[in-house]
Amino acid sequence: MRPILNFLILSIINTALKLDVSNALEVMNMQCSDEDIDWQFNEICEPYNSCIITNINSTNVYTVDRTLHEFKCLIIIDSFVHEIPSNIFMTLKSNITNLHANNVSISQLRRISFPFAQKLEHVDLSWNAIYELHEMFFYDAVNLVTLNLSHNLIGEISPNVFEKLDSLQILDLSYNQISTIPFDLFQPLRNLAYLNLRNNRFQLKFGIFPRNIRMLDLSFNNLEIQQKFKIFSLLEKLETLLLHGNRIENIHQSIYDSNLRFLGLSENLFPCNILADVILTGKTHDMRIIAEHIVKNTSNIYGIKCIE
Repeated sequence: MRPILNFLILSIINTALKLDVSNALEVMNMQCSDEDIDWQFNEICEPYNSCIITNINSTNVYTVDRTLHEFKCLIIIDSFVHEIPSNIFMTLKSNITNLHANNVSISQLRRISFPFAQKLEHVDLSWNAIYELHEMFFYDAVNLVTLNLSHNLIGEISPNVFEKLDSLQILDLSYNQISTIPFDLFQPLRNLAYLNLRNNRFQLKFGIFPRNIRMLDLSFNNLEIQQKFKIFSLLEKLETLLLHGNRIENIHQSIYDSNLRFLGLSENLFPCNILADVILTGKTHDMRIIAEHIVKNTSNIYGIKCIE
């Protein structure tokens, strides 16, 4: 009798747990909201071609309204989700080219977060809590043009996470916790023109940047650089380099032989005489030294702080 009794008790417990789970995971229909919001999205997304989803959360299970896939832009706001709902892109009929899911508490991405998302071109997942980028996350989103992952908690990055993103032109990884950049991370991105790595904590190394990059932001990374300025001279298409808020005291002469046209150097550790030489030499090479924050009432040259 005891084995039968134990079996019955376990059955009752399992049934109760299932009921609790089914009650917690209420099935709801994910559909476009009729609420009025202040429009603040990019020029591609207009009210007439956008579906705005509000008030979804991780405690519910959602079915996707078929009309959602007829829109060009999908915008998730005022929600609390740990990951992108898995069934949003589970159809070849989706016309979604833009996904905005900012500040909705996303902490992780699925192995393939965007299945059948060949039409997806612009993804903005900024201001979330994503802490890692593993291989296969963007495997099916092969036509991405812009990817914004700024203001997250990203520390770990797989070397192959961007392997399929040959069309990517703009990548924003600013305001994260990146301490190590795999050498091959950016190499598959043959069309990458803009790379923002501001406010991280990695060390600068030769070979980590793609040769085709045109604008590179490495501000506020506590970099000293010195002789490693040669890295930037080897980037033949680089036109804008932002190095604000680092620990730079001088720059290497090789930088003047590059195609650089704008060099951001404010909030560094330049002695005033060195900074004056940098600015004057830059002028003779058609290179403009720019400041992000103009300082006053202290030693400066053209608003760039320096040390007497």
